[in-house]
Amino acid sequence: MEYRTRIAGLLLILSAVASSLSLSQTREPSGTITAEDLESVHDIISPVLSPDGSRFAFTRSGQIFLFPATGGWPVRLTSDPASKSEIAWSPDSRTLAYVAGGSIWVVSADGGQPKRLTDGAPGPGDPRVNRDHTPKWNPKSNWILFQSGRSGQNELWVVSSDGKYKNYLATTERYLGPEHLGDQPTTDGDGLAGGLFFPDPAWSPDGTQLTFTERSREFFSGKLELLAFDLATGRSPSPPRELYTAKPDNGGAWAIDKVTWSPDGKTLAFTLQDTGWDKVYLLSVNGGVPRQLTFGESEDANPIFSPDGKAILIQSNRDAPEERHLWIVPLDGAAPPHRVTNFSRSIESAPQWSRDGKQIYFLHSAPFHSPDLYVASTETTDTPRALTHTLPQNFAALQWKTPELVHFKAKDGLTLSGVLYFPPGYIPGRRYPAVLWVHGGPEGQDLLGFSPLSLYFAQDGYVVFHPNYRGGIGYGERFRNLNVGDSGGGEVQDVGDAVRYLIDRGIADPKRIAIGGTSHGATMVHYAVTKLPELWAAGISFGGAVNRATFLERTNRNSEIRWEIKMGGTPDEKPEAYRQTDIIPDVPKIKAPLLIQYGQADPQLPPYESEQLITALKKSNKPYLAYSYPGEFHEFSKPEDRIDVWIHQRLFLRRFLHLRRARHRIQPLIEQIRERSMPRRFACGSNVQRGETSMCDTYSHNSDDLRFDSSERIVKNSEVDQQWADWLAPTRRSFLFGAGAAAVGLTLGDEAQAEAREDADQHVAGPAAAFLALNGPIKPYVSADHGPSEWGYETLKQPTAQPRGLWPGTENGLPAKPRAYTDIKSYHAHFYFDYDTYEKAALIRRWAGERFPVELGDWNLQPRGPHVTPSFYFGFTNDLLPVIVPWVQLNSLGLTILLHPNTDDPRADHLYYTLWVNRSQPVNAYGMKAPRDERGKAIVEKILPNVTPSIKLELS
Repeated sequence: MEYRTRIAGLLLILSAVASSLSLSQTREPSGTITAEDLESVHDIISPVLSPDGSRFAFTRSGQIFLFPATGGWPVRLTSDPASKSEIAWSPDSRTLAYVAGGSIWVVSADGGQPKRLTDGAPGPGDPRVNRDHTPKWNPKSNWILFQSGRSGQNELWVVSSDGKYKNYLATTERYLGPEHLGDQPTTDGDGLAGGLFFPDPAWSPDGTQLTFTERSREFFSGKLELLAFDLATGRSPSPPRELYTAKPDNGGAWAIDKVTWSPDGKTLAFTLQDTGWDKVYLLSVNGGVPRQLTFGESEDANPIFSPDGKAILIQSNRDAPEERHLWIVPLDGAAPPHRVTNFSRSIESAPQWSRDGKQIYFLHSAPFHSPDLYVASTETTDTPRALTHTLPQNFAALQWKTPELVHFKAKDGLTLSGVLYFPPGYIPGRRYPAVLWVHGGPEGQDLLGFSPLSLYFAQDGYVVFHPNYRGGIGYGERFRNLNVGDSGGGEVQDVGDAVRYLIDRGIADPKRIAIGGTSHGATMVHYAVTKLPELWAAGISFGGAVNRATFLERTNRNSEIRWEIKMGGTPDEKPEAYRQTDIIPDVPKIKAPLLIQYGQADPQLPPYESEQLITALKKSNKPYLAYSYPGEFHEFSKPEDRIDVWIHQRLFLRRFLHLRRARHRIQPLIEQIRERSMPRRFACGSNVQRGETSMCDTYSHNSDDLRFDSSERIVKNSEVDQQWADWLAPTRRSFLFGAGAAAVGLTLGDEAQAEAREDADQHVAGPAAAFLALNGPIKPYVSADHGPSEWGYETLKQPTAQPRGLWPGTENGLPAKPRAYTDIKSYHAHFYFDYDTYEKAALIRRWAGERFPVELGDWNLQPRGPHVTPSFYFGFTNDLLPVIVPWVQLNSLGLTILLHPNTDDPRADHLYYTLWVNRSQPVNAYGMKAPRDERGKAIVEKILPNVTPSIKLELS
């Protein structure tokens, strides 16, 4: 739901300071880094060199730009509003393929109107990639390879450049049983560490073959496959051939990635971890045993053959674990590997050979330099030349001390590292407020590259520390898997040791230390504030987990499997390991105020995780502020939302680290917030005070248990509705009507118990009786039209047509017989609404309750269960289906409505057995599992009507 909130006044906690400032002062002082500055960096995204070597194409602000390979001014190629990504050049350098709106498009490099090549309804699963993505041109033809999630699992397809032909090639995921459908998450964000999978298909130089990585639960680290391709028909003449299966990773995070072909098409290069470190190996396209090419205790990745096939370019952290540099490795072994550049304290990435092999293009970044495109010579030792300059002026204006790479010891003796940022004008020997910003993954690593968020915080007078805790990448397989079966254990103690390092060194003020993070970094925040509560003055959580067991029930499929591996098994198999990750029982221990931010449509770290935390904080009277953002996934896509997130993080730190020297900059920041009207949901802990002002007062909002306040005219439950919602909630039904009520000490008044049992008895008799008594018998509709059908007779005997491009043999997975309709025990109708339509929802809700004996649920003003937007529901019995469905169709008022049956498979009920009125929308039901009784039999949802019809149904 879009909560349009506007802060009406100044922050009360700062009112004494703000009153002395001019209200007309609305700009930050010169040289200050703003949230808009953060949004403006990293704007050269994935530059791709044309095959003729003349120019680059890259995306910026969602549009495609062209840029001369020799340097110069970028020219904008596209202008239509759709955001574009994943660009690829045609072999003749005349056309670009790209992704927009979940479809594959092409546009001439000389300009003109783009053309859509693929389209269709989104598939089930992760809404980020449940359509088409990642186009790659065949090097010898006009076929474009792309990946598609429209079937619910990732598949490889080709489409002709004119869009006339489209053929299925292969499936990259092999999941059986309840995992037969799912999602293929985006390749942004945490990468593989986030439970994501890269099949990374690659064409052979002659275009007649392609490789890809296949994955299943059984071979989660990947199986390398080779597929033949017919250039004339755009099909594969034979099934894929297995080349190599990677050894399992007991942390679940590693998989075969970045496979490249030699120019002669005889050899493949890719990375394996067989030595305990990521190393480059070579493999014949005929299969066999891979040959190790690189050695040593370092991480080597992303191999690319030189144009002459005599060397391989790799990205490596050898000699500098917190850096990444480019190395050339000769294949004949006549010379040792050598560095391409002499840069230090920097990151080099996205390398590309020039056509003649005499130059290498790459992105270079350093602590005070945003990523820019550089070119280096392979024949001389000249310093690489910058082709772009993207650093916003405000970053360069402040006087910074160079970030420091530090090493410290964990309690168990393990040596750890971290990157330490200092505020402008840092004075050695003085203690400063500190912010620990913890990386995600957990298989991530903080490097000596450009970290604009660190500078954004440090400018306010904080030291900002990024600890590289156990479980991260960059230090070998053993270090990466030290947290396997121990999430929330040693890794959080490492963070505590990082704090003690800062205090013992005399850098940090022990009373003013905050912790923050995103994704698993946010999970680390949750661990830290509950397991080490004395250390923190504030905490910032952006989309983290609070319980890995509930997380597994709702996250995407690859993430679920990966975390089961990392945890050492399922919650039933490893209850103690999962209890260590459940912070909810420990919420009463929290002492720091929390800022909680998350996307309402996040399919990877579901909103339910943050919402559990909010509920527990409220119950324990803990101070918190919470913002959720409609339509945002794990990685926020809207610039205005990202800016809003950063502004609130900065203001929150200022509020709770009590930084006096930064107060002269607070007023402009307040004005920025006052002028913004963001579509977000806001909640705060209003019962606890910290210092002189409550958390809710701090941000000038009113909150009523995450509901709209009265000014937003929410229609609240009547007293009777609320009683029924409380008494008949699914978690309480067994207590009300089962034999275990007395055992758990649940008591109701005599009248309430009698009323509940009377209603239960009415349910046994069937609500149809009440309906029929009110309206009379329901008569079946009989058509008045007669005569022969234009389709003739016996159409059932027509042969089954096979659509063009359907892979033969897929019918083998079809069921042997249909399910019986009697498997349906009842129905649910879910009505979705937002800020602009909740009054319509309230009207339909009242109408339905007045006319049908349904089970009317409570308002859900935040995503709940598999439903990613606010909603309410009512349940009804099978006999009402022929009446309620047409009534809902005629009285939908344009809302999106989901009608689904209740069987023993709630996952399928929400995904495959659905009826939609008006439009459909994503349903995050892939983690749903059927509740079972003590004998293991699935329990089917029961409908317990809680309203009595009072208006006779309108009949014509």
